[in-house]
Amino acid sequence: MTASWAFYGPFVRRRARWLLCGGAGAVAMVAIRLALPWPLVGIVRPWVQGLERANDASIDSVALGGALFFALFALLGCFDFLARYWFTRFSVDVVTDLRSRAEPQREGRGHGDYLARLVGDTARLKEGMKGFLIHVATNGLLFVGLLALLAVLDGRLAAVFGAALLLTGAVTAFGSLRVHARARRIRKREGQLANTIHAEGRGETPGKGSLRVRPSSGWHRASLTRLQGLTTWAVHGVLGVAIVASLVLARRDGAGGLSEDELLLFLTYMLLIYHPVIRLARQTTRLGKVLACAGRIESALAPKAASSGAALPPLAEGIAWRSFGIVEPEERGGNRRLGPLDLEVPAGAAVAVVGPNASGKSTLLSSLTKRRRSATQGDVLWDGVNLSDVSSRARAERIGGAGSSGDVLVVDDPFDGVAPARRAERLNELFDETAGRTLFVALRAPFELERFDRVVRLERGRIVAEGGAA
Repeated sequence: MTASWAFYGPFVRRRARWLLCGGAGAVAMVAIRLALPWPLVGIVRPWVQGLERANDASIDSVALGGALFFALFALLGCFDFLARYWFTRFSVDVVTDLRSRAEPQREGRGHGDYLARLVGDTARLKEGMKGFLIHVATNGLLFVGLLALLAVLDGRLAAVFGAALLLTGAVTAFGSLRVHARARRIRKREGQLANTIHAEGRGETPGKGSLRVRPSSGWHRASLTRLQGLTTWAVHGVLGVAIVASLVLARRDGAGGLSEDELLLFLTYMLLIYHPVIRLARQTTRLGKVLACAGRIESALAPKAASSGAALPPLAEGIAWRSFGIVEPEERGGNRRLGPLDLEVPAGAAVAVVGPNASGKSTLLSSLTKRRRSATQGDVLWDGVNLSDVSSRARAERIGGAGSSGDVLVVDDPFDGVAPARRAERLNELFDETAGRTLFVALRAPFELERFDRVVRLERGRIVAEGGAA
């Protein structure tokens, strides 16, 4: 799930004063950083021209430039502190407001995953949001300001760096999307691990499940670092080409070339801008991880789109099981019958659920048709709407068995009482009846699985294989 403004907007508006203060501090920082090279040129000019050509005026210029440079640096440090403080205050307050919104653990949600979202993901959101705001507000504005100054010096230099800015934005956006997709999968695994550890701590499952998850976590995190590194490497290349091309243009002979002072100013700006742009690209790529955490927080804390008395809308995107499990109440033994498991099925797909007897096939399908508040963990989402908040009557209007007119058809063992010779015919009838709708079929024995879009295999309530029928 991707974070939405509808959920986060009220939190941002409530703390907008800190955001505005931080933005003002960042603008002041950028103005000072753009002004720094001018007194620096006055300081360096005598050494560039040769000390033998220095005179009293140039010496006075060095003294004045040095004093102005020191004053600007002092102001830069002051505004840098203030901008970072204000942006940090904004990030901390927003996350504090998010955490204060959390309700006590509700029935129907995996406790471990809920805590992972509430604690781990909010902490990542706080740090990521703070870093992104600081770098975008300071380094991003610095690059834009540099383009304006280059336009005054030489329009072609501004054009070269404008193209570099666009290409850098495209590279970092692509890298951020790749990181976001990978981070979502990693956060999902972390939620599963948290649920497993919580279940083990309560004695609901053997203490081995978490061990199967942990060894791969380091590799997954390393893959995120690799994606960020590749993106940063590409940005290095873009900036390097832009600087070389600019130097060629700046040193042209004849009319249109830069003067000695302008060339020195240009080189100073290149030194000033290079590292901040790399940091900006790196931080923007990390935004993918921040958005993955923000989406998980929203799915945990956002109010549900449907109440128990509301009608269930037609299925448009699909159904998702998130850290879902069924555990019998303590008075009935407290045995785990299903999960925790994660599964996503797009709308219109035909899904076969296979496995030995008592593997959880019927239990999984019943999570669509029955309300089990007292015995479930995690969520079953219908286009993002939690089915635990939907009445049985509203479910029945959209979910039914063979012969019904629902959007989703659930058929448990369609071959019960059907002679083996007629099973192919029965399956044909079922597919003809459900054409264009989402179909779930529980099969005691595999039969023509290649006709299904997805096959899910269960053993002892867990998914052991899932994917295309091929």
